[in-house]
Amino acid sequence: MDPTFVNGLHALLTTASASSDTTQIKAATATLAQQYYRNPQCVPALFQILLTAPDAGVRQLAGVELRKRIASNHAKLWTETAVEIRNEIKTKILEFALHEPISIVRHTAARVIAAIASCEMREKAWPTLLPWLYEASTAPAASTREVGVFILYSLTDSINEPFSAHVSEVYELFRRTIQDPESMEVRVNTIRALGMLAQFIDAEEKGQVRTFQSIFPQILAVLRDCVATDNSDGAKHGFDVIETLLILDTPLIGKALPELVEFFLTVAVNKEVDESIRVMALNALIYTIKYRKNKIQSLGLAKSILERIMPIGCEDEPDEEEEDNPCRLCFRCIDSLATTFPPSQVFPTLHTLVTQYVSSPDPSQRKCAMVSFGVAIEGCSEYIRPHILSLWPFLDAGLNDQEWRVRKAACIALGCVCEFLGDEAAERHEIFLPAILRLMGEEQTRSTACQALDSYLECLGDHILPYLDELMVRLIGLLETADRQMQSTIIGAIGSAAHAAKARFTPYFPEFMKRIEPCFFLTKEEDLDLRSIAVDTAGTLAEAVGAEAFRPCFEPMMQQAMAGLKLESYRIHECNYLFFIVMSRVFPDLMEPYLAAIVPELMKSCKEAEYKIGSADELEAALLGNGTAEAPLEIKSDEDVDIDLEDAADADVDDILNVSSAQAVEKEIAADAMGQIFANVKLPFLPYVENCLEMLVALLEHYYEGIRKAAVQSLIEFLRTFYVLANYEWTPGQPSAPLHDNVVKIRDVIMEALTDASSSDEEKSSVAVLCSTLGELLTSYGPTVLGTYGEQVANLATSVLDRTHVCQQDTDQETLPEDMLDEDQAEYDSVLTSSAMDLVAGLAHAYAGEFKGAFPKYMTLIATYAGKGHSLADRSAAIGTFGEIIGAMGAAVTEFTEPLFQILYPALADEGVEVRSNAAYALGVLVENSQVDTSSQYVNILRTLQPFFQTPESAAGTTLNARDNACGAVARMLLKNLTAVPPEQVLPTLFAALPLKNDTQENKPVFKCILHIYQANPALLDPYWDLLLKLFQHVLVPAGETEIDDETRTALLALVSHLNQVIPDKVAAAGLAQVQA
Repeated sequence: MDPTFVNGLHALLTTASASSDTTQIKAATATLAQQYYRNPQCVPALFQILLTAPDAGVRQLAGVELRKRIASNHAKLWTETAVEIRNEIKTKILEFALHEPISIVRHTAARVIAAIASCEMREKAWPTLLPWLYEASTAPAASTREVGVFILYSLTDSINEPFSAHVSEVYELFRRTIQDPESMEVRVNTIRALGMLAQFIDAEEKGQVRTFQSIFPQILAVLRDCVATDNSDGAKHGFDVIETLLILDTPLIGKALPELVEFFLTVAVNKEVDESIRVMALNALIYTIKYRKNKIQSLGLAKSILERIMPIGCEDEPDEEEEDNPCRLCFRCIDSLATTFPPSQVFPTLHTLVTQYVSSPDPSQRKCAMVSFGVAIEGCSEYIRPHILSLWPFLDAGLNDQEWRVRKAACIALGCVCEFLGDEAAERHEIFLPAILRLMGEEQTRSTACQALDSYLECLGDHILPYLDELMVRLIGLLETADRQMQSTIIGAIGSAAHAAKARFTPYFPEFMKRIEPCFFLTKEEDLDLRSIAVDTAGTLAEAVGAEAFRPCFEPMMQQAMAGLKLESYRIHECNYLFFIVMSRVFPDLMEPYLAAIVPELMKSCKEAEYKIGSADELEAALLGNGTAEAPLEIKSDEDVDIDLEDAADADVDDILNVSSAQAVEKEIAADAMGQIFANVKLPFLPYVENCLEMLVALLEHYYEGIRKAAVQSLIEFLRTFYVLANYEWTPGQPSAPLHDNVVKIRDVIMEALTDASSSDEEKSSVAVLCSTLGELLTSYGPTVLGTYGEQVANLATSVLDRTHVCQQDTDQETLPEDMLDEDQAEYDSVLTSSAMDLVAGLAHAYAGEFKGAFPKYMTLIATYAGKGHSLADRSAAIGTFGEIIGAMGAAVTEFTEPLFQILYPALADEGVEVRSNAAYALGVLVENSQVDTSSQYVNILRTLQPFFQTPESAAGTTLNARDNACGAVARMLLKNLTAVPPEQVLPTLFAALPLKNDTQENKPVFKCILHIYQANPALLDPYWDLLLKLFQHVLVPAGETEIDDETRTALLALVSHLNQVIPDKVAAAGLAQVQA
């Protein structure tokens, strides 16, 4: 070997590792890459430097670079090295690893051994390696065992199935090393190696599964000892391994799950344990809840978990929003329970605990109660909704608590209520708004109260009008004196006020725009969040006040938004894209000149690389390729960039993670903007369709579910917009017109991409979005939407409804007998199955009567969700879907009349008002469409519907909706058979419930029924003309125009014109004399 080459390499490595001069380091790195690392001599030269360099930093860097050179380009440089040199390296590096005194250099040498082994073991060219490792791992000296086991771990981390031919021997070896009597390092690295091996065990390999399950208690014992000795590094590795085992499909934990959960809880609640380890335990518990849902559910552990972790929520929280601590993770755990399990298994226990805590004299417990209630709402909102009146006093007490921390927590809870129970919260504006405004006047609660106000105004609607003046005075006054962060919150709240008030905000618009205009020019990094919020709010204002009022601001705002794209800020880009979406809605005809600049920026964002990594704690493991929770756990950009631990030693971990998250959100918004802008501006966007389409299809495979969802929605919007541009018209039940070739091409590309992606998507939310949006498209445009992909779409709906889709396969599902699986499901699971029902309904609309061939299969599946063992949301969705399908199938539903009646009739007496409402509608359309004479059931149906009409006008919207649907059902029954029951017994009740309050679509059968009665037997209506004419006036005057369709309006006008000849005084008294047909 050329000594000059070695000396030059050594000198450059010394500069790169020791110099503090950036210029020198860059120059040395460039020289190394160009003049040394492409030469096969670099392999033996780097090895010589690794062995002989006196400086540990140089040895370390030489080892890192040697591993890279061996591993890169399919081991090209290694294979070009002479065999005798390779053999010498293999012999000497083992001894070097044993005797190197510096731990990090020793570990680097182990990774070099693993890199060599990945080449040599494939060719069976290193037969002495495994025997040497077995001997080293069981040697008398602990230091030797540590080296041996770490190399074994490095092999498992670097080589696929490294011990496939020696499985039994390896497990026996690890049974010994996991119980090493002297070295915790040996034990920890053993469980790390076992964690890697676990990823290669197939569920069908029963022997290996049993072997691993028998070792698992020892894995837990190592983790328990790490915690007991405050070994945070060892504990971190142990928790990483446990999380790996939790997400694997193969059941490797076995019957130890209750013990594992108990361990997590014991560590989490113990304040004597280091906080970082408690955080790890709580994170692991959250993983267990997510990935062992069925097992925890069958064991009934949710209750005990809640009871054990609630005291943690009484501890102090950190000031930094991103910082994890036990208290914050306690609430995250409660959120996981609420969103993962059926609400019936979570909320009753939580309600008991919250009630107990809120009565405590300890303000920390009252604070905990408020936040716990708030975080549980997301997963339990539908379960809570019928009981919300009984929960308001709890929230009222929190908003008025004597302790500011409790009031602050109550603001957080109220924000959660607004997001998921907004309509119900809006009804209490007379209570909530004064409370929020009062808390905005307190320094300690001001910021959180403003955030609550922002959320509350978002859902307030017309209820805001009496408060608008006071709100604007208060908010503008605060804006004058607030700091930057507070200004962002206030501007956002004013945007929400505009959203609620809509055009009524116009008087405030000019003054407010002047006040926020300086924000559009902010460029300092610390001010960019404020600029982002201001731009986003400007878009909200444009939509509220309308095009005419906002038009003078359009061009200058577009210029500022375009300028903002040049700033290095993900948040700015995100909000600017949202602004462009709004502008394309409000000013579709003015957007064309800007598309040439906007679309490339959207494409650029979608191409931007971001890091794939789950948490800060996983950084080291990720960089080392150590698999843990949210695989793949290595840092990797979308471009294939290799990042080593040694290269990233000085990286700011939080910056890396924040960049990843922020960039993913920007990419999500960019993908969403493509579809929405195209849908809004249409023709001018056509030149950009091809590139955007290609990008969106690629994003269907992205690891982040939000981006996949956005891509799905935009692809559906692309297809919908092409139908619009083609002026495609379709009438349900009629043959479909042929599609234009361009639409066919786009459809085929999109449907192939969507069906392929949906078959392997493991996230429920993105599958749900596809099902629901595709169902809507089928309802609008019929079977041509499917092309040749009808079978795949039908299979998608079937697989979700029978819970066999990949996104529904919990890792522990196969370990439980079917009779232990609960019918009830989490509300997010209900969203998925409900979306699949939407898809089935879309198929029914598309195929009309032809759907009867597929209906029996879907009827059985959907009926399952209508059973009493299912949640209110499931039952409501199932019964509602039957109504949609019956209406779509028309007379073809006849042969299914009896089984459908057996499903729908009992639902009229369901405890859930939404179910009863949907059942009334579905039974009505069944009677209307079936050719079977159902008049023999009229008396029973009417008797069951009677309570629907005993509804006070002050009742909740859902109850009034049920009454409206009952009116529609009775009308359809009378239309089908006017003589099946005495009309004089039915009509008074029906007419007394009019006009309809909520579901005005039912006006069509109601007025059709009235017209039918007038034609068949007009005398029946004589006692009711005063009431009916008042009803006609209600729907025919301008304010009521939207309550009836054109066909009904025309028929009613004709009837009024006729009545004006028959009973002119009554018509005039009703204010209808001047109404023209």
